[in-house]
Amino acid sequence: MDTTSATVRTTCNRDCPDACGIVATVSSGRITKIQGDPDHPVTRGFLCYRTSRFLERQYDPDRITTPLVRSGGTLRPATWDETLDRIAERMLRIKSPVRRRSCTTGAAARWACSSW
Repeated sequence: MDTTSATVRTTCNRDCPDACGIVATVSSGRITKIQGDPDHPVTRGFLCYRTSRFLERQYDPDRITTPLVRSGGTLRPATWDETLDRIAERMLRIKSPVRRRSCTTGAAARWACSSW
């Protein structure tokens, strides 16, 4: 078993303007600790509440790790291929000539509308 430990500098993957700096401790291929990067020019070692609790969510045994699709009023596990096919099909329907104008939300709830 590999018991080596390393410190890795990275940034938060949330869509915040600060892009918080993170110092992650990796042991045996698994992140075991995260903390704010004191050398980050904006956040200077600060991590928001959500990011500081990231490892609790990441390694939670109840975390959803597979796509779920609604079928008959309930959610059921699905493969990534099935899920992506369903998304593509739905987007093509939305894009169809019958629906000449489509809108979608993106990062930070910004709207993107276009005429096809």
